[in-house]
Amino acid sequence: MGRRDNRQIHRAAQHPVELDIAQAHAVEARIMLDLRIGAAFTRMQTLTLQTRLPQFREKREVVSYGSSIVKPCFQM
Repeated sequence: MGRRDNRQIHRAAQHPVELDIAQAHAVEARIMLDLRIGAAFTRMQTLTLQTRLPQFREKREVVSYGSSIVKPCFQM
């Protein structure tokens, strides 16, 4: 986090406002979608590489770039 983020967090903590439940639910939905799409993408990627490349077939490990790949895919 940067200096600006720290100031924003500190200010928000000192000046609480009523929670917008619709926004909270929207954030929760985006998080759940990100997790599910990320898991599906990782599974598809792993199974595809295991069937096409012997080095992945032999190891039987999950092939993943991490959870940060899903968001940039949808922001293009």
